Amino acid sequence: MLRLLPPAAVLAAGLLIRAYFAPFTVGSDVVQFAGFADSVHRHGLCFYKYAGGENAEAEGWAYPWPFPYGPLAVALLAVARLLAPGAVEKVGEWVYAPPDWIVASKALFIAFDTAVAVLIYSNGAGWPTWRRTAAMALYYLNPAVIYTSAIYGMLDPLPAALLIAALRLRGGFWAGALLGLAAATKLNAAPAALFAALASPSLRLAAGFAAGALVPVMPFEAACPGSLLAWVHAALSVASPGYNPPVVYSFNGVTTLATYLHEKTGGDYLWAIRAWWVAAAAAYAPLLLVARRAGPLASAYLAYLAYTATYWRVNYQYFLLLAGLAALHIAAPGVSRAEKAVSLAHLAAVALWPFLYPVSWWARVHVKEPNEAVATALDAVSLKLLDPEVYVAYSLALTALAYVALAAHYRRWFKRINP
Repeated sequence: MLRLLPPAAVLAAGLLIRAYFAPFTVGSDVVQFAGFADSVHRHGLCFYKYAGGENAEAEGWAYPWPFPYGPLAVALLAVARLLAPGAVEKVGEWVYAPPDWIVASKALFIAFDTAVAVLIYSNGAGWPTWRRTAAMALYYLNPAVIYTSAIYGMLDPLPAALLIAALRLRGGFWAGALLGLAAATKLNAAPAALFAALASPSLRLAAGFAAGALVPVMPFEAACPGSLLAWVHAALSVASPGYNPPVVYSFNGVTTLATYLHEKTGGDYLWAIRAWWVAAAAAYAPLLLVARRAGPLASAYLAYLAYTATYWRVNYQYFLLLAGLAALHIAAPGVSRAEKAVSLAHLAAVALWPFLYPVSWWARVHVKEPNEAVATALDAVSLKLLDPEVYVAYSLALTALAYVALAAHYRRWFKRINP
């Protein structure tokens, strides 16, 4: 029982922080999720036929954003909306989230977020308690993770929990099913899921991966033919490379710099963003050679690190999965001090952003009656910077650190191949 006190303390501290902020802060996506869930209730298993951004006005959504997420997210948001049916309120240009929906949606995200922390501890079975607890704390007390699940509010804890649960199973059909479901729930998890599968390939795992990715959407397709294609269309509609304003919320260095220069000078820098796949090919190619030797955890971490370093549009919530994989990888035996150091430096840089940006914005913009104590608490730990040049420099440094971390890890695996 005494050995459970340290992880219990981490969970208690993390939950208290989340409980303090969650009911009084909310991001724009949570407002949009209410509209998506309402559409699920109207259309049932035909929902994906209405999931494109072109249907926003007819469906009464707050924003013309599509629903590119998988069936698990559909189901969970719909259930949460049953418990919190309060209406989104529009007053001129302002959009306010109903308090019951803020609490219900955040409770969903925090539940999966907490599951990730427990799974990180569970994945360390056989490690000393201090090492398992440190890995859990590195994730669960990370400001980037707290921001994503409890302040802004986003779906990323769902695929993170599925993927890290798959790593715990260490192969087989059900591990593959969880990997496939994680990739389908949010597509940005796909690189980590695919390379985790490639690191321990088997027919059972491949069959599970296909089942996890496709079986959940089959009821939608059976009830409303064309739903699968509509889902793919919604996902692809947000994948076309382009400028990514505002630069304060852009985390690929190349895209951020190109967007800034375009806004500043009016010049055409889109070519640099469209060439993102060149960097991606260079980053993923070495991993194809060493994935089986590196194993599922290291392969998933390096694949996702390559994704956040190279993909043309990286949003801040994408780093939640990175934090989970990095925490496990850093704590894992056999990782050198140099590799731990660069991974920790990159993770620390990721965690810095909420202290730069005035995140108290999310305590005010969609909350009709803001809790000023919560907003003041967020302001007290923030530099409240809005200068675009700061975020261009930050994004470039973050991307550069990701490349340094990739190089450090690849060096080890290639030395093992060619000692």
